[in-house]
Formats: sequence, structure tokens, C-alpha cells
Amino acid sequence: MLLNFFHEYFKLVPEDVLWNCYSKDKHFYTKADIDKIYNKKEWTAEWIYTDPNEQ
Repeated sequence: MLLNFFHEYFKLVPEDVLWNCYSKDKHFYTKADIDKIYNKKEWTAEWIYTDPNEQ
């Protein structure tokens, strides 16, 4: 549900960033990162730990 929210939010505010304070490297997600995760065939509730660049 949050992933869907962020996907829709970034449509409205594409220049914003989302700080992932849960990851070890404190990654900042951009619209492109959220879109990559959202467009995967399968994603789980643990999507916030997902590296958008991993296959």
C-alpha cells in the first residue's frame, strides 16, 4: 500500500526524494527508483529494503 502511495505521489511531485532510513546505506529513492520497484513483476511488503537496481 505504501509503495502504491509513493508511486502515485511521485507522479505529482517527481522532483522529490524519499529517504530510506531503514537501509544500511541510507539510500534516497527518486521517482525513477520507486518506478523500478513498482514495475517489478512481484514485490513484497519488504520493498523498502529493495535495491531498485537489482534484478
